[in-house]
Amino acid sequence: MAETGLLIFDLDGTLFRTETASVPAVRRTFQDFGLPIPRKEEIAFFFGRPASEFHAWLRTRCPPEHEAQLLALIGQRELALVARTGELYPGVKKALSGLRASSRAMAICSNGPQDYVEQVLSSHGLAAWFDAVRYRQSEQDSKPAMVRELLERL
Repeated sequence: MAETGLLIFDLDGTLFRTETASVPAVRRTFQDFGLPIPRKEEIAFFFGRPASEFHAWLRTRCPPEHEAQLLALIGQRELALVARTGELYPGVKKALSGLRASSRAMAICSNGPQDYVEQVLSSHGLAAWFDAVRYRQSEQDSKPAMVRELLERL
């Protein structure tokens, strides 16, 4: 197989089955706060989107005095579930191995925050395949800008 250039992957919904960690984290937290439990589809709508969009939706679903606590608990639960019950899509590691063998460089570009992205990569043994990992560091970051940065860097 001829060597290819740079391959850039998204994480949520591409390599990692986000619903295996995020949906139960959100639903259980809503339940613990006595809030109406959102449907899986409502939660899944925000996969791969900037966290600010999820936060805006959350504000419409809970009293303002609970927002910060709710977000913190969802985040804690999500990180724990990434390691315990989170799953990669079938065949991801085999595919990455094949692609790595024929690629000059591979990278991750995710809208997820640093702790989440790093937890997925380390918990599921993915970090070794990637030369660079770019995650959202601020609201000003956008996927096109992050991809541009990876292209310049690699």
